[in-house]
Amino acid sequence: MKSYRKKLFENYDQVRAEVWQGKKEADLRDYDRHMGEIYKRYYKQYFGNKKDMKILEIGCSTGGMLQAMYKDGFKNLVGIDMCEGNIRIAKKRNGNIQYLTGDGIEFLKNSSEKFDIICSRAVFEHMEKESILETVREMKVHCSESGGVLIDVPNMDWIWATHERYMDFTHECGFTKESLFEILRPYFKKIQFSYGDLEYTASMRMKIARYILWKLYQEGGICVSQERMWSRSVIAFASN
Repeated sequence: MKSYRKKLFENYDQVRAEVWQGKKEADLRDYDRHMGEIYKRYYKQYFGNKKDMKILEIGCSTGGMLQAMYKDGFKNLVGIDMCEGNIRIAKKRNGNIQYLTGDGIEFLKNSSEKFDIICSRAVFEHMEKESILETVREMKVHCSESGGVLIDVPNMDWIWATHERYMDFTHECGFTKESLFEILRPYFKKIQFSYGDLEYTASMRMKIARYILWKLYQEGGICVSQERMWSRSVIAFASN
């Protein structure tokens, strides 16, 4: 890891907490609720009903997504994150989940374990390109025969994607459905896509404004669906 990246990740939780006004218990509860909604709306469809599945989350942060899985009945859960502060919080909040501090790639390289699902949310955009391909390869190696990987990354077709790409100095790249397909296809046969964090509006005025803006984009040669244009993240589930 480059020296500037190592420096930034040493205190990543503290710095980002200052940016977002701290990690108070109320903030963590809100975060957990948000992760629970994302899990139910976008992830659960890929998990099935086998509650004994072994699941690994790379870049688990303070454990919000794993908490949602635990509440849904999955108990064989492992989370790993580079930030010690995040893991300390996660362990305090749910001691029934196995949490580890470390680099996800190094963990996989030094492990012989197989997982039914390996998931990663808002992590790949922090990686350099060679590390991304290496990580996907290691994920493939550590998937069970019937397993798969779920990757959720910022959607660069989102209308506010420039903000998402540059809001964090540790972001190294961005993804579209097409570029996400490119990194998964060499290792997986089946790849399914969906979009997450779709911005909902009940206002008729806003719906009309969005439609007009979408048509203007099309006139300019940017031919993406409204779903792609208004969704903050793109999600892939890849399996054999």
